[in-house]
Amino acid sequence: MLGIDVGTTGAKALLMDTAGALLGSAYRGYESTHNRPDTCEQNPADWWNAVVATVREAAGTPERACRVAAVSLSTQGGTLVPTDRNGEPVCPAIVWNDTRCTEEMHAFGARFGEDYLYRVSGWSLQPGLNAMQIDWLRKNNRPLFERTELFLSVPDYIAMKLTGKAVIDPSNAGINQLMSLEKKDWEDEILDYLGITRRQLPKIADSGAVIGTLCPAAARELGLPQDALVAAGGHDQYCAALGAGAVENGDILVASGTAWVVTAISEKPRFDNPARPNQSLHTVPGKWGALLSLESGGICLEWLRKSLNTLRAGAPLSLKEIDAGAAQCPAGANGALFYPYITPATYPPEAAGCPSTLLGLTITQDGFAVARAVMEGVVYQVLWMLEAFGGRPAGGLMLTGGAAKSALWTQILADAAGVPVLVPGIADTACVGAAVLAGIGAGLFRDARQGSRAMASQTRTVYPNEQNRPVYEEGYRRFKSTLRALQACYRE
Repeated sequence: MLGIDVGTTGAKALLMDTAGALLGSAYRGYESTHNRPDTCEQNPADWWNAVVATVREAAGTPERACRVAAVSLSTQGGTLVPTDRNGEPVCPAIVWNDTRCTEEMHAFGARFGEDYLYRVSGWSLQPGLNAMQIDWLRKNNRPLFERTELFLSVPDYIAMKLTGKAVIDPSNAGINQLMSLEKKDWEDEILDYLGITRRQLPKIADSGAVIGTLCPAAARELGLPQDALVAAGGHDQYCAALGAGAVENGDILVASGTAWVVTAISEKPRFDNPARPNQSLHTVPGKWGALLSLESGGICLEWLRKSLNTLRAGAPLSLKEIDAGAAQCPAGANGALFYPYITPATYPPEAAGCPSTLLGLTITQDGFAVARAVMEGVVYQVLWMLEAFGGRPAGGLMLTGGAAKSALWTQILADAAGVPVLVPGIADTACVGAAVLAGIGAGLFRDARQGSRAMASQTRTVYPNEQNRPVYEEGYRRFKSTLRALQACYRE
């Protein structure tokens, strides 16, 4: 089974068997274009080229590739791909974190109310994601809007490249803000407002449902058998939860990547949570996942890594080197406090309008102390998000993604949260979740729970260091109280 993750910064592919053994893996990155501070675009061809390269590398020899039974996708959500009738893009993709649609957001809110889109789709009204992006095209580039025959997103665009069929799963259709959660179908009232029809949108299919087999062109490019099945996948956060084993009520996953996302699993959505987490159907039938995000969690450390190039003759330090250097600094970073808002934060409300801020520097602190402060600031933000879901689960948190590969960052999370942190042996659980869905489509697993148990890698448990607990309790208290003061300062 091949699990492919088409993310914001690159694509990964894992080849796995039904016992969860990793047989091959590969990664390829791609770039985003920022023509203005509020825009972010990507070339969809870059996604496909990365998929082809990673699949060929992960599959390895032709003998192994010919044994692939099924493929499925984990993808970034909320990225718009306007195409012609054949699925060929007519312009660059507008990425989920593009925020050009402020006027469209206000106009939609004035027409329907601020709460309407949240209750229909599970995702709050914001200056991005597909519904507002389509409206932006309609109002700002009418010729392109009228030339567009299909309004796709990443999963359905890649599915069309694989099979010739544009198909999307419910977790991704929800973030596109065009689907009614209650009906699990496109919401006609939204489509009418945007001036589009159902014929311009993909078919919705449950995660794990068979879309079809590889079309001849895709099979040739990927080096896979043409009879390999393609199963509907899921939004990357829900695939990551499935791959990590977050499939039961009360499970909480912290996924670390470009964004850090806290996902809480439940049996039904809750629209009365004051934090207003985004919510979608899970890739596990009958389950839901509520999300709160720190959009720049991973970006912060990457920014610092490149900024510390003077420590090694102009070349950026590796994350491993930063990890080792920051570990020499004591818990609490000698009083340095970092607010990880390099891009605007959506939670908590106190962060609104606050840029990234570093406080408490003294002459005794070096770049590695700042690195530790960055790591701790991201963790403090996670603790604040956990409060919205009722606190820290006694059974522990699951951690996946890049931070799971950092011994220091994982330990900081355990120490500050005061609960064990469970780290899967395979950090890229979004790919594992996609592989589970591929297995379901091929009939190799009965359902998502069976597949998740079968594919779960050996988990490493990181326990809190109780000596650091008082330091982080005080640090978190300072983080919250000082942010409130910063908000007042920046508003002036």
